[in-house]
Amino acid sequence: GDKGDAQTNAASSGDVMPNQVNSSSDVKDGVDPVTGNPRRRLSVTSCLNRFTSPELLADKVHCASCRQKTPTSKQMTISKMPRILVLHLKRFDLTGTPAKKITDFVSFPAAGLDMGRYLPHWREANRTASPLPADAARPPPPEHPRVPYDLLGSVDHRGGMSSGHYTANLRVGGRWYACNDAFVDRADEASVLDGDGGKRTAYLLFYGRRA
Repeated sequence: GDKGDAQTNAASSGDVMPNQVNSSSDVKDGVDPVTGNPRRRLSVTSCLNRFTSPELLADKVHCASCRQKTPTSKQMTISKMPRILVLHLKRFDLTGTPAKKITDFVSFPAAGLDMGRYLPHWREANRTASPLPADAARPPPPEHPRVPYDLLGSVDHRGGMSSGHYTANLRVGGRWYACNDAFVDRADEASVLDGDGGKRTAYLLFYGRRA
């Protein structure tokens, strides 16, 4: 379904547009090291939080109970966590004129990405709980199950809308390798996570569920 700034095709993949993430403690200002233009520094967690947040629909929806058109919201959650999780960061914005590449830097962990909080029961718990009087003791939110994922690989993009180049990073046996066309070299984890100082922007992230 279409969430305006995000799309999902299955439980194993998601498409998130970084420039639609709300301002929060996860968002920091920065500068693109290639163009020198301002850009934001986000986290993949802030993107996932935005992706799974309730969204008020632009048009009112007819309610079968009250037989009136009422404000309605929708929310996306991940019903089942896959063995391999693929996160697609939407990097190309075709809605404006001219089209542009979204260069916001998105940080992501090499290990321990906890996806349990995005399961339906725990993600929806806060908004479905019955309202309490202001002076009532509010129970703590239910603890979500831990579903940790570790990074297996990534695909980066360097360039803009008219031209660019894709490279990949792959972890094999605890070692990282950088794949650039026919060339494969050893890489360190830091360069994978920071995109060579931000010169490359993460496009696809591949995570494996921890056993």
